[in-house]
Amino acid sequence: MAKLLKCQTVTVTVPPPGSYPYICTYPGHFTMMQGRLISQ
Repeated sequence: MAKLLKCQTVTVTVPPPGSYPYICTYPGHFTMMQGRLISQ
């Protein structure tokens, strides 16, 4: 978890082309903290 006003670097292995949903798993955060990774 990143601290407030601090930078955090995340490295991922890019999946095959497609659209991949992601969410925040912290309790109660899912409704506002979600997105989609698009790999081309």
